[in-house]
Amino acid sequence: MQWLNGVYGKKYTALRTKIFEKGFEKGKGLKELGLTSQVVSWMDQSLDAYWKNRFLIILKQIGSGFPDDVLFNRWREALDDLGGEDDTCKKEVYDRVFCDKNIPAQVKKWLKTLQQWVAANRYLLEICSLSVRVDLTLCKDSLGRCFQGGLLLYFSYLQDFYMFLKLKRWFKKEGCQNVLAGLAAGYLKGVRASSRWTVTGLQHITPYWQQNKPVIVVFWHNQMTLAPFAWKKNLPFRMLISPHSDGAIIAKTVAYFGIEWAAGSSSKSGAGALKTLVKSLAGGASVGVTPDGPQGPCYSIKEGIFSLALISKAPLIALHWKCTRYKRFSSWDRFILPVPFSVVDMAWSPVLLPPQSSEEKSLYLAGVAERLAPGAW
Repeated sequence: MQWLNGVYGKKYTALRTKIFEKGFEKGKGLKELGLTSQVVSWMDQSLDAYWKNRFLIILKQIGSGFPDDVLFNRWREALDDLGGEDDTCKKEVYDRVFCDKNIPAQVKKWLKTLQQWVAANRYLLEICSLSVRVDLTLCKDSLGRCFQGGLLLYFSYLQDFYMFLKLKRWFKKEGCQNVLAGLAAGYLKGVRASSRWTVTGLQHITPYWQQNKPVIVVFWHNQMTLAPFAWKKNLPFRMLISPHSDGAIIAKTVAYFGIEWAAGSSSKSGAGALKTLVKSLAGGASVGVTPDGPQGPCYSIKEGIFSLALISKAPLIALHWKCTRYKRFSSWDRFILPVPFSVVDMAWSPVLLPPQSSEEKSLYLAGVAERLAPGAW
């Protein structure tokens, strides 16, 4: 760690010591609050996973001029191992913080303490973050800017940590879910009313509507916003939605368009979700499924769709759309939010008949991928 011995390395070490051991003037340090070295070490590892990924972005923004030492090479190797995707790494950090199966027993005990500490010092964190941001703009040395950027990201992460905990608590309240769902539904209706729409491929889905026969409708996870407008009203339709706080908001939103929801998650309880969908199809309701949800990878088809078609013997049809005005988020699914006054082109694919045996698995999945391909943009 030879490049940590500079002026900025000393600043970083002193600041970290102040945070974890001595604390700010208006609050105790984390160690004084009872955090053991094991917990602090675990926190360092979690933050380190986030830093490693952000570090490459800093390098690209700053440019060349960094020493080619061992630590730098190790960080680059770690970035390659993580895949180089910032959102993936950030999600990995959040999963490590919030998933019970990944949290050591001592960490579980002190997470609430950490939350309280961050909440008590959030204004100081904002001040420190602002000061680091100012220093970053004034610093001409590449290496110094790297360390200043690291400090900025460190404070930003603590602020994100606090806001994530706060929002997560509010999302669990039914009143908050109802308000957000109403706002989301109102926004989507505004997009629908102000945009110009063209729909192709209706000849593929219309016969099933006329005969009221259930089908499996598949669309990518990032295109679920406009999917409710594609379905014919007064015909039963259910979407598979994960039974958590975010899923509850989505379920309440699609309910404004007459769409029911089937609780289930292919990542947590695949068998239960499959059973729910098969039961819905047997009851005469069509189902909507995102084959790359709920956690990705983006545009990657999971094998559960084959099991659903094999058991239910229901035909499959793909739905995809494109629009001229939209906002694309940096989430795992590259979520697409359409903007009002846009031109929307929506299309139904040809129908894919259900497989007759498990030997048709690869052929069937290839057919699903072919029908979904135009929507991967």
